[in-house]
Amino acid sequence: MKPVLDRANSLGFDIFNYHINVTDLPSEDDLKKLKAIEDIIMVGYPNGLWDEHNNLPIFRKGITETHPNIDYDGKVQFLIDCACFPGSSGSPVVILNEGLFSSREAVIAGDRLIFLSILFAGPIYNVEGEYL
Repeated sequence: MKPVLDRANSLGFDIFNYHINVTDLPSEDDLKKLKAIEDIIMVGYPNGLWDEHNNLPIFRKGITETHPNIDYDGKVQFLIDCACFPGSSGSPVVILNEGLFSSREAVIAGDRLIFLSILFAGPIYNVEGEYL
């Protein structure tokens, strides 16, 4: 990616990018401190939607539906409630809190960014509204 960014910069394009790094990954202790319901943000290009004029992806906000540290239905996964349209697979899912947020232990002043997962699946319903 660096050669692409360097080339874009040399042509006068200022491309915003954020790299998820090891400091964004939660430790086991961090995961244990999470609540079952946390605010999440997901960013991506569902169905190829994006802000073409500004070259920006689509951001969506949601919540965790199950605790991120407890395997859902015997699998190493958890559920979120978010506008996850087809094409959202591969979107990063993060906890993003700015200002005040609560943990299981206290109300905390500050900011928090925790990389939780990559979206990979969602429920599918047929035309009769039955879950497949």
